[in-house]
Amino acid sequence: MRPTSLHPQVLTSVHGTIFGLRGAVAKISNTLAMPVPMPYYNAVVLLLNFTYIVYAYSFLCFNSIITPIYLFFLILVINGLREVASALADPFGDNDIDLHVEMYVQK
Repeated sequence: MRPTSLHPQVLTSVHGTIFGLRGAVAKISNTLAMPVPMPYYNAVVLLLNFTYIVYAYSFLCFNSIITPIYLFFLILVINGLREVASALADPFGDNDIDLHVEMYVQK
């Protein structure tokens, strides 16, 4: 049995769709390959330090013995969240906590 030929417009449409999908996948791959710009990271660290200064100044008004303990745990939690965010920034890397995509693809 001889295969039927498709209409040229259908082939053009499929061809365009496949190349569009290939371009979208390449764009995702290129975006994931870009690191976070250093000025952005420095701006976030500067903003966090400014926030710590504001917290310390505002907690001075409480005049409580618990204030330094509360401030310590607040800064500890915020720094912990920053570390988690930096670890999750690249979930497909080579670290121990990253996803092993090859293992999931093979299944």
